[in-house]
Amino acid sequence: MTALVQREVRTFPLIVPIAPYLRVKLVAGFLTIAAAADNEIGITEERTLTGDTVGTVRLPSISNSVRVTAAGAIASGAVIYRANGGKVSTTVVGTAWGIALEAASGDGSIIEAIRTINAA
Repeated sequence: MTALVQREVRTFPLIVPIAPYLRVKLVAGFLTIAAAADNEIGITEERTLTGDTVGTVRLPSISNSVRVTAAGAIASGAVIYRANGGKVSTTVVGTAWGIALEAASGDGSIIEAIRTINAA
């Protein structure tokens, strides 16, 4: 049995590089980018490079804000949802993921957001 993690970040094994601030999931025990329909395990904290064996992930929490990558333009205060490529958008996909605390000018913008209770 693994040790209980009682902190905001945790490392997970990976085999491919992943950009920072993307939603990620585990597949066969390794980190991979989450799609719109996937429930993620968290958000990458930093860029991983070829040859890295672990990636740092910010675990889901409704008590902290997080940085996320937008899939398109988002207004500050908008309700956001999961999007493909580990990103978030205003396109409704399932239940709300969170609320944008900053505006995003377009695809690839990094913004601050908070999770909603039903998404955590």
